[in-house]
Amino acid sequence: MKISSFTQVAGNLANMGYYPSSEADCRAIAGHISGYSYTMIDPCCGTGDALKTITANMEGYGETLGIEIEEGRAEEAKENLDAIINEDFFTLHIEKSSFGGFS
Repeated sequence: MKISSFTQVAGNLANMGYYPSSEADCRAIAGHISGYSYTMIDPCCGTGDALKTITANMEGYGETLGIEIEEGRAEEAKENLDAIINEDFFTLHIEKSSFGGFS
C-alpha cells in the first residue's frame, strides 16, 4: 500500500518528527560498542530511551547527553540520561572542547 505524501507529512507533523529507535536496534548498537568508555550524544533523543537501552546492554562506562526540542519529551529524558538540553539541535552551538575525549 502506497502512503500519500500528504499523509506522511501530516503524520510527521503530528509526531513532531518523533520516531523512536526500536529496542532491537539499540541492543544491536550496544553489541558493537560494548567494552569502551564513552560520551554518547543523541541530537534528537526523545525520551532518552534509546541511549538508556544502549548503555544498559553494554559493558563500559561514560556519560550520555540528549538534545530534544519538545519540552515534554525532554523532561522525560532527564530521568534516563546524564544530561539533557531542551533546544533545537540545528540552532545549538556546541564547542569542540565541551566534552571529554573529543578534540
